[in-house]
Amino acid sequence: MIAETEHIPWKTIRLIFGNGDLTQGRKCLEAIARRLVHARTKHPASEWAGRGDEYGLEVIEGEVRELRIAVKLEGPQRVEDETLDVIAPAVRKYNREDA
Repeated sequence: MIAETEHIPWKTIRLIFGNGDLTQGRKCLEAIARRLVHARTKHPASEWAGRGDEYGLEVIEGEVRELRIAVKLEGPQRVEDETLDVIAPAVRKYNREDA
């Protein structure tokens, strides 16, 4: 277990995100970073700022609905894309971009 205040080395972060695989961890983090860039371009911080807690939750819920549809009706690539679309607003929520 890693303590909340403990500094986590970059290699360990990659191992965690890759479920023990450094290369997969890097791939995962890069995919999330790319999707954040896309999301912030499409929906800039000014669109999120001051909207409050509910706005971020509504965005996440909308993306989860799209992910559910993809899981039921579409292929693995679309599911992967929609998963990233859930992660991006969740990271933005964590960063309090809706505050």
